[in-house]
Amino acid sequence: MNFESIYTSDIVKKINPTVLTAGSSLFASAAAGNPDSKLLAAELLKDILPEEGKNDALSSVTEKERNELEKLSKAFSLAILTRYRITNRLFEILKMTAFMDIGCGFTQRGVEFSKKKGTTYCGIDLPSVTERMIPAVTSVIGAVHIYNRISYHTADATDRNALRSVIHGKSPLFISTEGVMMYLTVPEAISVTDNICSLLEEFGGVWVTADPEMSRLSDTVINNLYGEDAGHMNELIERVFGRSSEDNIYINGLTSDNGANADAFLKEHGFDVRRVPAAALLDDTELTDNGMKEIYKNIDFRIMTSKVRYEHIRSPQRGASVTVETERQEEQTVMKVSGRIDTVTAPLLMKEYQRIKDGTELKKLVIDMGNVIYVSSAGIRALLMIFKELGASVFSLENLTPEVSEIFYTTGLTDTL
Repeated sequence: MNFESIYTSDIVKKINPTVLTAGSSLFASAAAGNPDSKLLAAELLKDILPEEGKNDALSSVTEKERNELEKLSKAFSLAILTRYRITNRLFEILKMTAFMDIGCGFTQRGVEFSKKKGTTYCGIDLPSVTERMIPAVTSVIGAVHIYNRISYHTADATDRNALRSVIHGKSPLFISTEGVMMYLTVPEAISVTDNICSLLEEFGGVWVTADPEMSRLSDTVINNLYGEDAGHMNELIERVFGRSSEDNIYINGLTSDNGANADAFLKEHGFDVRRVPAAALLDDTELTDNGMKEIYKNIDFRIMTSKVRYEHIRSPQRGASVTVETERQEEQTVMKVSGRIDTVTAPLLMKEYQRIKDGTELKKLVIDMGNVIYVSSAGIRALLMIFKELGASVFSLENLTPEVSEIFYTTGLTDTL
């Protein structure tokens, strides 16, 4: 397989930052000839490349513009690969043994760690990632390795119980959140931060991330690549792809003002913070020859340890899943929802809604939230989808708990739903 073709077949998803987080380090490494990355990428792409390669958004661009977008896609991927390499280097420098990869995405890390004696690796992500990664990594390294020291789990990072359940043993944790924090709403960022703090309080270890300053990475790459023509390139991206590359980025305590408030936010939530310049970690690596030291010259990695007691953690931890009880009445249908509505459980809510909708004409749908203790951005999107489909005259939310009301208020949905 020619991995250079990845950049031409799926440029839309390459430029979207959610996919840069998920797979670009793997594809960039495969294109550079890394054998582990090539094997894993081949497994992941063998059944999906033809369908996902369809790209109507590029039909209106010229050949020159297409070439520029391919060039930019490669540069973005290399920048994400650089972040991946720096994170791995910090793991080695800090002499850690247990790597907890929150938002692991489609990276080769599990394959690489299968060759590192005395280490364990735990990749955590959404079902769309883990359901592909488990068979792909198993095929590359074998079932014995993946069950003994390498594991992948579906979990929502806002649920401490789910995170805690995948940890085995008592080794200090090296927790990484590559490219995750910028996609969290304010309540989600608080919950994830508190959860990580509680895990480090219990197990010891560090949380390592460059996320507070990574929201400006795309602009840095474009400016470095195109200089005075950067404005034209941004116009091309917006014309071809719209603003989809920014729609999923939220402003929270970690990412606001390019991370200017991150240290204060982290200290408020129980962390001691040490900052390490990213560029200094690229010395004596091949990435310095690719201009990455210039790209990362103003970006720091933060290394954090917990300084608070476990019982002070504030994020909601009751309940591990969601349950829905449906009651059909004469004039309305009531869905009584309990537990957490997050990235893992929101599809279950949507599945139940689809079942109800397909079975009868909905005159009035009431979603009773009296036993819901947490709603993530994925849960909010699910509720908004139902609301937009049915309309205000048919859709109704009732019995919001104080915790959920606060989330709705913080995210600006109080006047919408």
